[in-house]
Amino acid sequence: MTISSTVNRTSAAGDGVVTAFSFPYLFFADDDLKVILVVDSTGVETVQTLTTHYTVSGEGEAAGGTVTMVTPPASGETLVIIREEQFTQGLDLVENDPFPSDLVEQQLDSLTMLAQQMNTEQQRSIKLSDGDTSGVDLTLPTPAALKTIRWNAAGTALEEADDPGVATTAAEAAQAAAEAAQTAAEAAQTAAETAETNAETAETNAETAETNAAASAAQASAAAYGWTSVTDITAATTNLETTDARKYYLLDATSNTIDINLPSIGSDEGVMYGFEVVNVDNAITLVRDGTDYINGVNGNYAGLLSVGDVVYCTSDDNSPDNWLVTFASRVTAGAGLTKTGSEMTLDLTNDNSWTGDQTFGPITETQTTKATSFTPSLTAEGTVYNCNAAITITMPTAEAGKGFTIIHDDGTEITWAGTILWADGAAPTAAAAKEIYVFISDGTNWYGSLAGTGYA
Repeated sequence: MTISSTVNRTSAAGDGVVTAFSFPYLFFADDDLKVILVVDSTGVETVQTLTTHYTVSGEGEAAGGTVTMVTPPASGETLVIIREEQFTQGLDLVENDPFPSDLVEQQLDSLTMLAQQMNTEQQRSIKLSDGDTSGVDLTLPTPAALKTIRWNAAGTALEEADDPGVATTAAEAAQAAAEAAQTAAEAAQTAAETAETNAETAETNAETAETNAAASAAQASAAAYGWTSVTDITAATTNLETTDARKYYLLDATSNTIDINLPSIGSDEGVMYGFEVVNVDNAITLVRDGTDYINGVNGNYAGLLSVGDVVYCTSDDNSPDNWLVTFASRVTAGAGLTKTGSEMTLDLTNDNSWTGDQTFGPITETQTTKATSFTPSLTAEGTVYNCNAAITITMPTAEAGKGFTIIHDDGTEITWAGTILWADGAAPTAAAAKEIYVFISDGTNWYGSLAGTGYA
């Protein structure tokens, strides 16, 4: 079929009622779709699981298909449906076989869809303009906390740099302290000139001013290079003041909920606190004052949900006044993972769903020689059985994608029990030398073929 649509992703807003969402592009398998639920206010994305969260219809239809959600997306949530064609090719053209035009066309359709998919990903990536002739290097430096990325002095490559926001705040504080020290020194000098008749008193005043200047410089230095203190918070309620700016708090909610009451912003812009979660047995809430906002929302903030979460809370004298709560660190556990403190554990004792291509080494299990009748086990795909007697081999229950290999070691006849669709319509006759039989299942039938014979 032709592929007229160049689209391979679509989105729709939820309303808490609608469950069926159509999309206009061709796909060949249900698992070629990636369905993501996005919370609009936070931008948090959750990949949905086929069957558990949704079903799909319209496979192989040029006009597209429909994703039907088990639970309708709520108002304020967006459903994104993306076609992610697999980077694999399962068609094997056998010499002298009839030309399978339908299958070949499907593979060409898949290549076209992959090209559309890669084109979309390229358009959504950072790149140079079409007219750029500089040939600069766009390789990103190694990530580092509280750092930004900028062009180097030659304008040819990207490099790591200090966060200008943090540096500016610290520099402004240092400059203010230095100016205060300078003012104090000038006042001391004026006092010394005025008290010319009392030189000793003027000298004492000058020394005092010098001491104050040194203290101011030390305070400015502390403000420029980090937090002024680290404080543990376990109480149910803590009231912060603007004088607590640049303090770092460790939040331990072991015994009770914790409410952090932020001060009124007023005209105080750039007031910043740091919060790190050490326990979340109970809820932790940042409570705004009066009509202040938090992250543009007219309400409190309850997003500190995991041990190790670190946020910076900075005042913005805007209209309305707004606290900017920015994550500096967050580690969460996805499907199949368990997080305890900073340790992530993958549970390999239960079934896990993988949304991307996985690459594994060969999985084989060599059984001991079989001299009596048996049923092959499907616990390890690719199991090899070495048979050296006149025995009956009973086919196991068909299971899609499973297979096994039989090595027949002498000329005695094998009796095959169960339904087998043989390559030539009938079971091969045992030869005097070794033979190799290969079986594969589509979930309904077992397909058998004599892979080789006459091995001496």
